[in-house]
Amino acid sequence: MPGRTVRVGQARSRWIQCPSTALLWLALAAGSADAQTLREAVERAWERQPAAQAQSYRLLELAARTKAANAWLPSPPSVGLSERSDRFNRNGGAREVEAELSVPLWLPGQRQRESALAGAEQHLQRDAQDSARWKLAGEVRAAYWQARAAEAERAAALRRLDDAVALASDVERRFKAGDLARTDFNQAKGAEHVARSAASEAEARVARTLLSFTALTGLESLPTGEESLAANSPPLAEHPALRQLDRVAGVADARVRLATDTKRDNPELTLAYRSERSSNTEAYGGSVTLGI
Repeated sequence: MPGRTVRVGQARSRWIQCPSTALLWLALAAGSADAQTLREAVERAWERQPAAQAQSYRLLELAARTKAANAWLPSPPSVGLSERSDRFNRNGGAREVEAELSVPLWLPGQRQRESALAGAEQHLQRDAQDSARWKLAGEVRAAYWQARAAEAERAAALRRLDDAVALASDVERRFKAGDLARTDFNQAKGAEHVARSAASEAEARVARTLLSFTALTGLESLPTGEESLAANSPPLAEHPALRQLDRVAGVADARVRLATDTKRDNPELTLAYRSERSSNTEAYGGSVTLGI
């Protein structure tokens, strides 16, 4: 693959080859607008996460479960309609029609347990999102500082290359003048080749680290603004990962309490109306049934 040449140091410096610079162009092509601070970079990275995209739907689901837990009934009522007759055997006119309405009822304490479980799951979802954002922020900052360190190493490598090129040029001039031996000239050229190789490797590391940062955040370049640290660090108990563990324990406890209170199926309050006759000569008579 043909490499890109990078100018190094002062006017007397040479050109170096960097085949891995194609990675840098790939990172730039995949990037978007720049960010001024690391906080903005973290926000950009979070927007690219599947968890952030599914967050709104998950919250809607939990809100619907909370609404269902606070409803007057544990599930919707059901309606039944049945008919019985002798038209297919005796056909004496016997007929019975029944309409039934069944309303499920909460068990004692079940509604409160369901509501408590739904609330605990909502808190768990929020803390899980905070924990994921916290972890992602660490990954973004690690990628950022790796890229900054690679840039610093590249700058040092380029300075060493510039010095090696200048030294080799001076030794070559003195060798041609007869002041130095060929051994000195060969050593100077060898040091120049070593410095050139180190500069190429440093340039490749910059490309790789920037590519990693771009893949994580979608940004073309590293943030340039300084990030201010909080004056007071939050207590350890407020760490999102610890809060999430507490919420997991809370959800488990709420489920145990719900299972303890729900030892049987929900009872049903039944209201039925029956209209029947025994033969064609009889009139229909109605009756009402109330049961649980």
